[in-house]
Amino acid sequence: MAEEAASLHVYGMERDGDEIPAPSLNLSRKHTEGNVVMPVTIHPDLYRAKRDNERIKTNITLPAWLKRIAEEQKVNYSRLLETALIDYLQLPRQGGR
Repeated sequence: MAEEAASLHVYGMERDGDEIPAPSLNLSRKHTEGNVVMPVTIHPDLYRAKRDNERIKTNITLPAWLKRIAEEQKVNYSRLLETALIDYLQLPRQGGR
């Protein structure tokens, strides 16, 4: 769980614009005495891509009549909202969409 925790912490620091400290390469006995020391490797670029592209739920509010028609037409709300937001924000399309 240390890898996940460290990755999430670095991700949060990046999002907040905080400086990311350099990794510890050699720790003296003074710094480690009385502690359990275990190397942990993280891959911030892979973790960032995973977190930034995960799907999250978002609630929306629509008039009942519009929802009925959309459901009759089998509208995929998630895809429609994603496409509309990308267009509205004038963002480049990713992943072949």
